[in-house]
Amino acid sequence: IFYLFLQVLKYCLFTGNDKVMKVLTWKAIQLATKKGMDRNLPGILCVFATSLAKQGKVKTAQELGHVSIVMLEKFPQDIEMCAFTNGMAYGTIFPLLQPFRSMVDPLLQAYNDLKLIGGWTEAMFGS
Repeated sequence: IFYLFLQVLKYCLFTGNDKVMKVLTWKAIQLATKKGMDRNLPGILCVFATSLAKQGKVKTAQELGHVSIVMLEKFPQDIEMCAFTNGMAYGTIFPLLQPFRSMVDPLLQAYNDLKLIGGWTEAMFGS
């Protein structure tokens, strides 16, 4: 079900439906506290943080981005989700308050990981 949440949140991010994103993110967090964390939860938080950054809530978005990066340590073997979350965080959230030069190495690592597993590498070019 977390995968479904993530896909709907990606759709909401690009359509600008921020209220649905907020509700789905909180429902995912509630489900994670009841049933346990899934591999898609860091990605869900990162997509929501991107939405918050788009709304101008940069500090909150950066905090949530850092939380999603720390949560990735629970799934070190999941290269796809690590690359997706790192790409979103270091490509859309962190450069708003930090120098872009410090983002190049994590973005390159995410690109290489996505290329290795056959993921969607074109998104890294936009960052």
